[in-house]
Amino acid sequence: MKRDKERFLTVLSDNNGRYDETTLGERLGFTRKYVYEIIDALMEEERIVREKEGNSNYKVKPE
Repeated sequence: MKRDKERFLTVLSDNNGRYDETTLGERLGFTRKYVYEIIDALMEEERIVREKEGNSNYKVKPE
């Protein structure tokens, strides 16, 4: 899952709110359920925040 989290973070960062989080994950070949497992893990690690940005409900937490 570590590699998948990094891949998801990269596309989420580049997304700029154009697509929702499930569409981004599906483009990476992830199931909807797995996308939310990744989101939960990233939220727990405080690497993303729940914040509406365009079509997406999450964005990468500023460092």
